Amino acid sequence: ERKMRKVILVSMLVCCFGAGKVQGMMVYNFGGECDIDFRVNDSVYIDDNSAEGPTTVNLLDGGLIAYFMKVSGDSVFNMYGGWAGGDLEFYDHSSGYICGGVRMSDLEIWDNSRLTIAGTGFNYPYGTHQNTTGYLTGTLSNGEPIATLFYIHDSATMTLVPEPATLLLLGLGVVIWTRRLYPPKLSAGSIP
Repeated sequence: ERKMRKVILVSMLVCCFGAGKVQGMMVYNFGGECDIDFRVNDSVYIDDNSAEGPTTVNLLDGGLIAYFMKVSGDSVFNMYGGWAGGDLEFYDHSSGYICGGVRMSDLEIWDNSRLTIAGTGFNYPYGTHQNTTGYLTGTLSNGEPIATLFYIHDSATMTLVPEPATLLLLGLGVVIWTRRLYPPKLSAGSIP
């Protein structure tokens, strides 16, 4: 009976303190498009389907990905909102677009993959960045801050672009500036 008590006690201690969190992986590889506006308590793997082609996954407001994400094989990940808790990794010619949401960990871009980030106030200049490592800060297009380590390797690129409203204002400024430099010519019969 004493031996049985020890076995039960040890079993309880192992169950209470020794068991770690079990983490699964949600795999998207059906060759279509999917919106995540719900909670995913697993890691996410996005890959292409040889028969159906690349897969596109969009993280939207209300969506949450608890652990890391891996995008591979010409597939696409777009982050318009939501919350991503782990590393975001791009491999094998995959691509991504981030303009909103909250990022909590690192960005890794490998193997000719492309990532575009839209926003303002970045501590790196707008344009394409290759083969570098750093810490990116700024504000995404939806107003959320971004502060993340990034790693770019193997001919991969990260392109920082201004938010669309900034581009619109810039275009309007160019039109006004051009009109001032080259005012319309009045014809002989027109009234000034």
